[in-house]
Amino acid sequence: MNSQNSPIMCVLEGDNIVHILTPGQPGKVIGVVYGKYEEAVKIANGYYDQLIKEGIIKPPQTPEERHKELMEALGVMSGKVTALEGNVSALSLRTQKLEERKHGNQPGNNRTNS
Repeated sequence: MNSQNSPIMCVLEGDNIVHILTPGQPGKVIGVVYGKYEEAVKIANGYYDQLIKEGIIKPPQTPEERHKELMEALGVMSGKVTALEGNVSALSLRTQKLEERKHGNQPGNNRTNS
């Protein structure tokens, strides 16, 4: 029989939901009543808010904040790419001039200025 379809016996013990395997024997706590769950969430949210207030953690960014951050990073990267393109062009020009000098100074290349 598939365990997903098997019934189980549970009882409430205070705010706990207890799975009973054998009647008369201690069971295993498998959950809590909804009111206890809500109370735990409320406490956790209070701690979360306090951690944010103290600057220990940051709240998740909104989609708008994330978009703005990505656009700023893209602008910085675009500027760096433009600067690198300029450096590559300058190096290419210097390499070309060095190659021209190298080939122009080899024996057998008799260049004369007119």
